[in-house]
Amino acid sequence: MKWILAILLAVAQLTSSAIIINEINADDPGTDYNEFVELHNTGNETVAMDTYTLVLYNGYGNVAYDVIRLTGQSIPAYGYFVIGSRYVDPRPEFVLASSSNLFQNGPDGFALYSGDPSLYTSGMTVTTVGLVDAIVYSRTEGQTATGLTSVLTPGQDVAHEDEYFHTWDESLSRCRGTEPFVTSQFVVTYATPGNENSCANTESSTVIPTASSAPLLVINELNSDDPGTDDTEFIELHNLENHAVSLDNVNVVLFNGYWSSNTAYDVIHLSGMSVTSRGYFVIGSANVVPTPDFVLPAERNLLQNGPDAVALYYGSPSDYVVGMSVTAESLLDAIVYSKTAGDSAPGLTSVLTPGRDVVHEDEYAHEEDESLSRCGDTTAFATSQFSVALLSPGGPNNCNSNNGVSTPSFTTLPATTTATETTESSTTIPTVNSAPLLLINELNSDDPGTDDTEFIELHNLENRAVSLDNVHVVLFNGYGSSNTAYDVIHLSGMSVTSRGYFVIGSANVVPTPDFVLPAERNLLQNGPDAVALYYGSPSEYVVGMSVTADSLMDAIVYSKTAGDSAPGLTSVLTPGRDVVHEDEYAHEEDESLSRCGDTDAFTTSQFSVALPSPGGQNNCDTSNDASTIGLTTLPATTTIASMSASTSTGTTWSVTTANINEHTTGTTQELEQTTLIHVHGPTTHQSTSDPPGYTLHSNNNPYHPRCGTVHDETHNRPGFNKTRNYT
Repeated sequence: MKWILAILLAVAQLTSSAIIINEINADDPGTDYNEFVELHNTGNETVAMDTYTLVLYNGYGNVAYDVIRLTGQSIPAYGYFVIGSRYVDPRPEFVLASSSNLFQNGPDGFALYSGDPSLYTSGMTVTTVGLVDAIVYSRTEGQTATGLTSVLTPGQDVAHEDEYFHTWDESLSRCRGTEPFVTSQFVVTYATPGNENSCANTESSTVIPTASSAPLLVINELNSDDPGTDDTEFIELHNLENHAVSLDNVNVVLFNGYWSSNTAYDVIHLSGMSVTSRGYFVIGSANVVPTPDFVLPAERNLLQNGPDAVALYYGSPSDYVVGMSVTAESLLDAIVYSKTAGDSAPGLTSVLTPGRDVVHEDEYAHEEDESLSRCGDTTAFATSQFSVALLSPGGPNNCNSNNGVSTPSFTTLPATTTATETTESSTTIPTVNSAPLLLINELNSDDPGTDDTEFIELHNLENRAVSLDNVHVVLFNGYGSSNTAYDVIHLSGMSVTSRGYFVIGSANVVPTPDFVLPAERNLLQNGPDAVALYYGSPSEYVVGMSVTADSLMDAIVYSKTAGDSAPGLTSVLTPGRDVVHEDEYAHEEDESLSRCGDTDAFTTSQFSVALPSPGGQNNCDTSNDASTIGLTTLPATTTIASMSASTSTGTTWSVTTANINEHTTGTTQELEQTTLIHVHGPTTHQSTSDPPGYTLHSNNNPYHPRCGTVHDETHNRPGFNKTRNYT
């Protein structure tokens, strides 16, 4: 009888909701950059998620290892809401601060709650109070987590995310119903964040290739429609591995999407061929320059104009024949394309590239010829990364949107400016996923005096130089709930070296910045404000624009005043993060907000107050802390006599546990009985004379002109300790 009452009590604690967990990707191949959780609103009204919290549970201790509060968010009727890494495509509605290893691999659990957000904290024990939906999962088949399933999903097994389902990536998708807590409704499918789940053909047979057996190849470029006789068409593959790979069992299949055929009209088997380390492999006619690696007969017209598809498979060549129906089994990569804008081919896209549109090869983009070129990341099936560009068979793609056309630099467009786009036509609007890997690395928003040495430093994380075309720094005003841009800096025409730094600032910054602002331009407001890094068309970023997360690469919301908040900025740019405080008392001279932790975007918790280091590695070593700079620390038994006998003019001596002495004129001065010592700086604040940088205040206590604080004998100011001195 007791167990029946326990079950009834647990059920009574559950919360009815139209929101369910719909899809999860907790383990992607490699660096776990594309992990996400997708929620789905099954109701016909928008749902505000102010009371919703997603709790991540560890199955080895049955406690929460992370908590994600969704306050301020909402899901439209029948809509989807994705929580995940900034590398997930399309971009999640809620971008987590870390970009990789967001979720544990299992056996672990996701639990969605509705209730007072303060009830749910890291380290909490698993609970059903306010529970809306849950799933317990693992990437290893047969694992159990009874401590989680018995509470969150009674009677259900651990869901298995089979990492061998697909060569590239997969997810656990809800395909067999919408009842909460029913784990059996989840099956392994292709990942479709933000879209309807790929539930077709979920009963597929075992996949032949695995991530370890198939080479890491992607479709990198194709020219399906050249001017004239179509005798220079080609397909280019790109090897992502750091060694040469065999193309045995690699097959290129061309599918016809016209009249809903969805069958193969040509098949190219590549067994016996190979591709060099990080190299390119071109399939085309003898007229392609340079000569392709795989030359097709002259009479063979390679690619139809569309809507059609190129699909890359790994498996026995005998399985891939002309006339075969489209399939996702053993698929490595695919692109569905057409030369006609607006074409659709649902029979192909639903199988090969679920949730993706047909890519348009705009034949009017160039006077000569053009191709569909991968210009973003190297994730398979990410067809949104393809742009129309000049041909480059066998080499790096022509992804500079200007294709050699000079773009004026150092130009900031006012809100009333009409920008004339100088880039070549492209059907793909730039997204954050096609942007270079750049971060905001350091900023100095408040220097002593006239604010003429302020700067922003970006850091290139790639092992190659990158163009800053379409990269923009937008400065947002958080004061008075404005949340609009007060300045915009367009960086098109600039570049940054491999793993290098790019500094924006005035001519007074040392060394000279890469982007020098006019002398009359005060770069950064003191806060609460924000610096945001975007990738997109320059015309989209203008003074007066409202804050947005679209195409956002990185951001930091900051202030020189501790405790400041700017919810209008943090809720959009850095959800779940606080305003970062640039403590102006940290150093006697100047300081900056410096990234001293990991290199994940939006991780504002990784910023520390440090000595400025524009254009170089940040001063993150604690041995460089101002508390140790310029100070000689003596043992507590040191006397005035021994100090004056060995001290040179201008040296500051400090013993914070007992004896204090300041030597500034070549003679020893005796200090007052109680003195404030600034724990971050080399100067003793005492009331008998004016230390350097201080003026005597009306009450005869030193007044620091930077911090505006009177250092008196009766209170310990923030950042100060009261000590005893020698008398």
